[in-house]
Amino acid sequence: MIPHLQTQFGKGNGDCFRTCVEAVLELPLASSPNFCGWDEETWFQSTVVWLKHNTRTEDLWRVAHQDGEIYYQSALDLINGIGMKEWEGQQNCLVLQDVMTPRGLKHSVVSRVVIKKGFFKINKIHDPHPDGGATWPEHEDMDVFYAVVAEGLWRP
Repeated sequence: MIPHLQTQFGKGNGDCFRTCVEAVLELPLASSPNFCGWDEETWFQSTVVWLKHNTRTEDLWRVAHQDGEIYYQSALDLINGIGMKEWEGQQNCLVLQDVMTPRGLKHSVVSRVVIKKGFFKINKIHDPHPDGGATWPEHEDMDVFYAVVAEGLWRP
C-alpha cells in the first residue's frame, strides 16, 4: 500500500475514496476518476467497471455486518439485483471504510479487517486526509465497507 494523501476536500468534492483505492492498488495519486463525484445511484457499479478496465481489479465487494452476521455482495450481484450473501470462511484484507471526521463529514479510510464467520476485527491503517483525525468505529458499530478484489490483494 502507498499512503497517499487526498488533494480535494469538502462534501461532494472530496476525493478520499479515490485516494484510498489508489493507495490500496498502489496506483499513482489522482490517476483515477473521483468515483464519488459520479451519479449517486450508479457510482458503485461504475467504479467497478472503471477498475476492471484500468487496473488489476476483478471486483469490488460491499461487506456488511448485521445482527452478528457478516454479509457480502459483489458488484455483479448488485447489478443483477441479487441480494447480499452470508459470509463463509475467514479472510484478512485491506478494506475501504467510511468513518466520521472531526469536521462531521463521512470520509473514506483504509483499514485491515480480519473476518471470521460472524465476527471481524478492525485495525487502523491509513487516513488520507492531511490532518488525519478520523474516528474508526468499533467493530459492532461498523455497517458497510468495501473490499477490493484484485490479483495479489484479496482472493475470496
